[in-house]
Amino acid sequence: MMRKTTDQIGQEILLIVSLIILLNMGLLAQSRNIDFNSDWRFCRGELPEATSVDFNDSAWKVVQLPHDWSIEGPFSEDHPALSRGAWLPAGKGTYRKTFTVSGSKDTDKVFIYFDGVYRNSVVYLNGNRIGYRPFGYIGFEYDLTDFINFDQPNVLVVTVDNSEQPGSRWYSGSGIYRDVTLKIRKKVYIPNWGLHVTTPVISAQQAKVQAAISLKNEFPESKTVTVTSSLVRDGKTVATFDEILDLNQGAETTCKVELIVNDPALWSPDSPELYRLDVELRDDDKLLDKGSTNVGIRSFSFDAEKGFGINGKWTRIKGVCLHHDGGPLGAAVQRRTLERQLEILREMGCNAIRTGHAPFSTEFLNLCDEMGFLVMNDAFDEWSSPRAGPVMRDGARVIVRFQYYAKHFDEWAEKDLTDFVLRDRNHPSIFMWGIGAKVYSRMKVDELKTASWLTSIVSQLDDRPVMNGVSDDSSTVIGELKADKDLEEQRNQYPESAVIVGECYSAQSFYPRGTYLYGKTKEKWWDSLGYESDATFEWADRRGITGDEGIDAWRAVKQSPYVMGQFIWAGWDYLGETVPFGWPARSSSFAPIDLCGFPKDGYFFYQSQWTDEPMVHIFPHWNLEGHEGETIDIYGFTNCDEVELFQDGRSLGRRKNDPSQVNYQNWKTVYTPGELKAVAFKNGVKVASKVVSTAGPAARVNLFARRDQVKADGKDLIYVECTIHDVNGNLVPYASNELHIAVKGEASLVATGNGNPFDQSSFQSASRVAFNGKCLAILQTTGNPGAIEVKVTSSGLDGQSLVIQSRK
Repeated sequence: MMRKTTDQIGQEILLIVSLIILLNMGLLAQSRNIDFNSDWRFCRGELPEATSVDFNDSAWKVVQLPHDWSIEGPFSEDHPALSRGAWLPAGKGTYRKTFTVSGSKDTDKVFIYFDGVYRNSVVYLNGNRIGYRPFGYIGFEYDLTDFINFDQPNVLVVTVDNSEQPGSRWYSGSGIYRDVTLKIRKKVYIPNWGLHVTTPVISAQQAKVQAAISLKNEFPESKTVTVTSSLVRDGKTVATFDEILDLNQGAETTCKVELIVNDPALWSPDSPELYRLDVELRDDDKLLDKGSTNVGIRSFSFDAEKGFGINGKWTRIKGVCLHHDGGPLGAAVQRRTLERQLEILREMGCNAIRTGHAPFSTEFLNLCDEMGFLVMNDAFDEWSSPRAGPVMRDGARVIVRFQYYAKHFDEWAEKDLTDFVLRDRNHPSIFMWGIGAKVYSRMKVDELKTASWLTSIVSQLDDRPVMNGVSDDSSTVIGELKADKDLEEQRNQYPESAVIVGECYSAQSFYPRGTYLYGKTKEKWWDSLGYESDATFEWADRRGITGDEGIDAWRAVKQSPYVMGQFIWAGWDYLGETVPFGWPARSSSFAPIDLCGFPKDGYFFYQSQWTDEPMVHIFPHWNLEGHEGETIDIYGFTNCDEVELFQDGRSLGRRKNDPSQVNYQNWKTVYTPGELKAVAFKNGVKVASKVVSTAGPAARVNLFARRDQVKADGKDLIYVECTIHDVNGNLVPYASNELHIAVKGEASLVATGNGNPFDQSSFQSASRVAFNGKCLAILQTTGNPGAIEVKVTSSGLDGQSLVIQSRK
């Protein structure tokens, strides 16, 4: 037996003494939240015996949360999720985690919080069934105290059932795909979502912040506690309030606090100023519990004539609808995925998000608060009647019903909607609630009653407006906008209502990024899909290269001052819902940003309408081999006064642009390889330009990452964009070289992608064929600081390396 040295014994004694001192000080007794995402064991399939404490899970896969097993594939036309579920597998799975927690049942409480488990989750602790939640997008908490073994091993088991397919109109993912937190509390504590903050009075000089703080006493005797509420900004306390309360045994009460803020910093999309409310519960000098929530001081206005206002300033909502997946990562999304997504959308000019059509993660809403995005927060996609939607088979449109939430609605809707609002209502970014877009007909009395019932649930908890569908043709309040006549009809029907376009077409073609098809090239592309019916072709081709339906939708909104704004469907391509394409498409293609975050042409239309920094964009690219001598249309988007287009130095004409209107420019020219150059002017002065040249053969790979430093926390992600250029630095727009990604140092490769909706190779592959000159590599840091090197190589091309520092 190995004997301990004198130094080791001395260190252990010192540690024990330190712990005793800390316990006497009450510092280890305070409440704490424990990140519970690491080192779960997972197995696919249904294993009832795995809920037993004695079950041997040593052969199971060790996974880190968030986790989505469906994204691992493979893609298959035989999977019952169909195209709506991206042709990926679903099914059942089981998670297990063994852990130990210190405490005493006389004084302590233990809770487990899940921000989302997809779906039909059942939680067990030490063989005891704790609870069941069918809704895959809702956050929920369980009290584990009755079944916890303090200071001994505990076994937590979560079973997940996503086997009923097709189960969604989009890719859902499967598993514990959001964060999990273990919460340790004393028996006097602030319950889950027990802090409610409002800002009812706001002026430039002063604001009132009101907080309702729920308190619960589960000690067998009464307790006297001091509640300290502090409002903090940039590390400085700007207001504080103390109150002493007597809590009876078993009682739950609410402490109401009002804090005055002088010269408040107001939250808005342009200036997302945040405060933090810190609350502490103390018994004399002993800290019992603490909680905090971000606070944004702002006011919203909704007017039938002026539209939407924030802090007294009328503001146009320039919004996009999103789904919850992270592209190559599936539904298991980390903070950096969401942050990058919002960064790219902000650069497009977007200031608002609609969460279609289900609750998003808490992390997403936190980022919207921090980065200044308004949020229309959706709760449901369906009520008691199952949804239906088209899937494409051999180019034909077939309607399929989806088994998702309808059968659970009557039993669970009130609980789920209540929890949804309680979880999210402190977020200053949320300006409107959604209870279900496109779910009912105004002629169905029962569903009108349902809408009224759901609205009343939200209104009892919060005072922000509630939106839901209003017509048989799938319009939303006030409309899925297809043309300006839709707005006129809605305006005539609801003349005293504030109007927002909850969903409309995007200004983007259905064709994949950088795909321009003419004559026989188009015929060959469609023939490669092998569709028997022409329905897909007709649907896709009708939208056109410029996405005029989306342009018309924005024009109708822009020319109607009473309209608050719009949300385009969608802002970012997502897995599933491949319409109008069928197999082998596994993701949507109609957003202005592809699945990997690469902008398409429509992105620049919105930039021309939603931003002020001078810009100009022209398309198509100028590598149109086989079309020499043919007349080609060139299109331009700009926010400037004029644009002049040059072909090989020869002017093709200057076109006017009125930034107060919704225009785009068009030239016709005969294709010959060479150079196109667009020059944009404001007040006669050149302020922006764009050059598109015919590229030569692929010569090298260039790498780009938005950050050169990342966090060594085992969670942070690095998105490396790989672009193929010729020897002159021009993007090679048809390049399809196979790229090989190698990573050294304190990170690992977790996914790759290329934005091609038809690419069915594994997202976990370390090799990726570039699509139209681009691909993406996603790395995840370890928990250790140090250098990270990513190297991308390809046969016949000059490779490139990129070094990024990971720091604590």
